Amino acid sequence: MTNTADRNNLDHPDVRIPPPLIYVAGFALGFMLEREFPVLVLPKTPSRVAALLCVAAWAILTAWSIGLFRGARTSMIPIKPTTALVVAGPYQFTRNPMYFGLICLYLGLALWFGISAR
Repeated sequence: MTNTADRNNLDHPDVRIPPPLIYVAGFALGFMLEREFPVLVLPKTPSRVAALLCVAAWAILTAWSIGLFRGARTSMIPIKPTTALVVAGPYQFTRNPMYFGLICLYLGLALWFGISAR
């Protein structure tokens, strides 16, 4: 059992819910709400093009970030201890490009599956 003093000395943010699960839950909720209350925002072709661009941005940011973490020999999993600080690449512009990438993926999937287009 870990006491409060020991928990404050851990070298990780003490994440209780992995952030990708938060995105999945939000996406599922939005998907269900869209089925009950559909919204027309974009025509299908522009929606699909935007979806592909968003998914491509996610893939690039995620692959780049994972490569940098592996190069620094540190874990990208928030519940594991940090052994190095990555500040190169996309980390020069945003604190967490992997979370930004998840937002891009979320938007891309929403656009692709017609959650905001009919």
